Amino acid sequence: MAESNVYAPPTAELVDPAPARSAFFAVSPLELVVMSTATFGIYEIWWSYQNWRVYQSRGEKLNAALRGFFANFTNFPLFGRLRDAGTVLGFFSCVPLVAANSVALRLNERLTPDRRISAPWTPLDLAGSLLGLTLWGFAIWASFFPAP
Repeated sequence: MAESNVYAPPTAELVDPAPARSAFFAVSPLELVVMSTATFGIYEIWWSYQNWRVYQSRGEKLNAALRGFFANFTNFPLFGRLRDAGTVLGFFSCVPLVAANSVALRLNERLTPDRRISAPWTPLDLAGSLLGLTLWGFAIWASFFPAP
């Protein structure tokens, strides 16, 4: 009988599967609207950057940071890409940011069903929302009650 060493390390090769990534960056519509409003549109730059980064990670030669920064000029090509990706799966419309986000959500559900929407509200999301809503509150207050 062959003697076995019970203290020897295992010889089997262990593979840690990489966690599944969402096909596109998409958040809940409520989060998108609140964050876009509360951050005075800065969140829209972040949303655009994250979606361009998806294409960059697939090997396309583009600068996601620049495309995110110039989101007002580069979102329409991004929307077209989302529309084209959706057409393959049976979705047909997206022009405004909320509609494009909805397409990205549906694509994620179809392409990566085991993934949730991006994490629920993070502390940074809440802090940005509270700061932005506070600034909006001051702006509204100042418009109704101007300084004497």
